[in-house]
Amino acid sequence: MRRALSIGLALALLAATASTALAARRAPLVDLAIRDADVRTVLLFLAEQAGTSVVVTPGVRGQVTLYLQRITPEAALRAVAWRHDAVVLPRAGGFAVMTRAERDGAR
Repeated sequence: MRRALSIGLALALLAATASTALAARRAPLVDLAIRDADVRTVLLFLAEQAGTSVVVTPGVRGQVTLYLQRITPEAALRAVAWRHDAVVLPRAGGFAVMTRAERDGAR
């Protein structure tokens, strides 16, 4: 019984890993050229392109100018957040983007 459970668990993990790797390979690549845009608007746009949800906290603000080629929307979202001293944290069904100060204050 234990052996069957171990084999079943191993197969489930293998299937989940293969599924995740396949999804990562299929992630759309985008080219972005943005000049003096509101960072919150850009983050929401990138989340939409990635097909995920995002919550942006009030502390994340400012303008962004960027030129990115052949990058996944999620990687672009992380790059924009990093430039604004913000972090991207996984949340159920998506991400939360907040400043490092907001993250550290929430602990």
